[in-house]
Amino acid sequence: MKISTKYKSPNFNERIDGAWPEYLIIHCTECDFDTSIQLLTQPRENPVSSHYLIDTDGNTYQLVDNEKRAWHAGRVSHWRDKEALNSCSIGIEIVNPGRQRPDNEYTPAQMDTTLELCQMLMNEHDIHKANVLAHSDIAPHRKEDPGEHFDWTFLADNGVGIYAYADSNSLTLIELQQLLSTFGYQIDITGDLDEQTVKVIKAFQMHFDPQNVNGLPHVGYGGLLKSLISQQPQIINKLRASG
Repeated sequence: MKISTKYKSPNFNERIDGAWPEYLIIHCTECDFDTSIQLLTQPRENPVSSHYLIDTDGNTYQLVDNEKRAWHAGRVSHWRDKEALNSCSIGIEIVNPGRQRPDNEYTPAQMDTTLELCQMLMNEHDIHKANVLAHSDIAPHRKEDPGEHFDWTFLADNGVGIYAYADSNSLTLIELQQLLSTFGYQIDITGDLDEQTVKVIKAFQMHFDPQNVNGLPHVGYGGLLKSLISQQPQIINKLRASG
């Protein structure tokens, strides 16, 4: 795979406490390529970066070396038992306007390149396919990228990420919150359709039910979540140990 090192970012530091890449986090830039390069490679008051940037034509740029900690996930990020995921992840930014514009389809070249890059990184760093996540998965209360137009099914069909489909399996709101929490989302178990629950359901929908991004529970989400959980051996092993 051809990866350019034309642009390098100074916005990185060392991974903390011997952490290594366990997750791939997919983002979109919400701006054009030139602005993306500027934002990801320039020092500023609140600097950001990513390890990789994929342009609309599929051209790929490595901005930060994999062994370093890029600043893409944010301090307020969470997945299962991990907080502040920058130290244990690799960030992939894709040039796309995001949910702020309706014409935010990802190009075939971007999807093909994302697949190839993820496959390469999963192989190099022994990253489980279930650990390929959206920025909105790890920060649902403040982020919505890469959005519902990102083709997660295409990736999952080719061994990157996991996917499942809703089926009839009725459940209470508390049970839904518990399943979302078990799967990995940061959510308080309240039994109410409160603001935090709506945001988490919306993040879940953008990844696994992109035709219904409304933040509302669906009768089929119980079966869908149980199927997704069953595809993650680290969760199953933990549940067995606790049982």
